[in-house]
Amino acid sequence: MSIASIVKSEAGGRFQNKDWYRQTLAKVLNNYQGEEYDSPGELDEVSGSFQAGETYFFNYVATKPLKLKYYDQYPLTYIIDIFGDGFLGANLHYIPPRVRLGIAGSLLNNADGIVVPNKTLHKYYFRGVQGTVMRVPEKEMPEVSVLPTDKFVYPDGRDFPTRRVWGNL
Repeated sequence: MSIASIVKSEAGGRFQNKDWYRQTLAKVLNNYQGEEYDSPGELDEVSGSFQAGETYFFNYVATKPLKLKYYDQYPLTYIIDIFGDGFLGANLHYIPPRVRLGIAGSLLNNADGIVVPNKTLHKYYFRGVQGTVMRVPEKEMPEVSVLPTDKFVYPDGRDFPTRRVWGNL
């Protein structure tokens, strides 16, 4: 059974809020963090808990929130590059699920390079990463990407409507 299907199964066919999906995904992902689930990314650049070429789910608090109109507190991010105090990633939550599944699949087959919409590209600072960092196994990433786990907020912490994030795609 896949990670996404386990999460959906635990929902029992009932509507659950995004907090429930985030908590349940983190709980299920915790069972997939061992070496046997490791599939090192092709970029082979590692820094702490992050490795370029892998996808991670984590809690993030913007380190420079006033420079942002809004941001995702629970990114699902494919790491593109790692630098001294952070990393560049493609946060799949910035695109609607109907498009996200295809882009997530293309990231797994990126022999010709990484192609993602510009709005997914974000610089993250390690000091903004909160709690446990969960690596998403490569083969699970497309299905996990469509689970409703985003939480967009204004710089002051108020909720920012997800539909407005997706509005111009």
